[in-house]
Amino acid sequence: MSKQRWRRLPDGRYLYRRSVTIDGIEQEVKRTLDTVKDCQRLDAELTRKQDSGGVVRESRVTVAEHAREWLGSAKNLRPSTRHNYRSILEAYIIPTLGSVQLRKLTTPRLQAWVDELERTGKTGGGKGNSERRGSPLSPKTVANVHGVLHKALQRAVVWRRIDRNPADDVELPRRRKTERRSATLDELARIVAACDSDRLGAAWRLAWMLGVRRGELRALTWRDIDLDTGLVSITKSMVRVGTTDHIDETKTANGMRVNSIDLETVALLRRWREAQRLERMLAGNEWRGGDVESCHVLTDADGSPVTPSSIRRRHDALLRAAGVPRYLMHEARHTVVVQRAKYEPMHTVSRMVGHASAAYTVDQYWHAQTVLELALLDESVKQPTPLQGDFEVTV
Repeated sequence: MSKQRWRRLPDGRYLYRRSVTIDGIEQEVKRTLDTVKDCQRLDAELTRKQDSGGVVRESRVTVAEHAREWLGSAKNLRPSTRHNYRSILEAYIIPTLGSVQLRKLTTPRLQAWVDELERTGKTGGGKGNSERRGSPLSPKTVANVHGVLHKALQRAVVWRRIDRNPADDVELPRRRKTERRSATLDELARIVAACDSDRLGAAWRLAWMLGVRRGELRALTWRDIDLDTGLVSITKSMVRVGTTDHIDETKTANGMRVNSIDLETVALLRRWREAQRLERMLAGNEWRGGDVESCHVLTDADGSPVTPSSIRRRHDALLRAAGVPRYLMHEARHTVVVQRAKYEPMHTVSRMVGHASAAYTVDQYWHAQTVLELALLDESVKQPTPLQGDFEVTV
């Protein structure tokens, strides 16, 4: 029978004392607990930790102190990822949990925190460090916030500041698939026609006909485009963090791809390249784009890359000129998948837009049409009818 390591105090609580040895270092644990069962649980936990060489004196470091240290030392993070993690920490995690010591974090406490975020979006950090209430957060946002906290706490486990990750068993709100908007074939034709008279029309055609992402468009240089063979290489993405642009790899490994360009888009690209050369001459010493033969395709009049906000405004103007409803840039990708999947093999469409697999494409576009599923399940039977004109098959 194990030695009893607690005694009853005059106020009815119990004083627990025990010496344990971890990694050859003897340490004394002294706690005041409410019940005998609490003492027994602590005793069993300390025995387990001592046998496994785990943490005994759990860290008094706060969530804020640890989270900032973790993010500052984290390696292999893209600048945009680090920026997003920091934004989540400062907006949702540190204002609400920052002053809590790591050792006092429990799964029930984190569960209540997650539930409150979903219900009210409540955070701290208001004026004078007062609490402010936000709007209810979507399940996706809640999952993102929880994910950042989980990563930070997992590093605390590695650093032996805590014994286990209390975020492991938190139940997240169920994420519901939402229908993705896409343009009709008639709207798509009107958008493509409007590109002919737009300054960035060639870029819009790449987005609406090949599903090129906004960041991928911004990263394109003339070295990535072979106008003689009609090929465009998508190998990187430009991401803006604050006021600084960063060149990253594409979103996924399969995002690196080579697509063919239809003749109309090639002609529009040639016309835009000549216009850009003229802008280079007019800008003189004010030109910021470098060598005009290898500079970015999407530039302002001074050669600097077009900003994300400018792309959004100009894209909205294009849609107004086309007389179609407002669509987000990413919804151009949805349109490409939905329209092309009616006539082309799913693996071709998936590869063209840079998805991980045809199965992923079907899963993401479950709402579109039954033909999406049939394209994946029975491609050997389906006989695709190639799209004509502007919808040249891309490989």
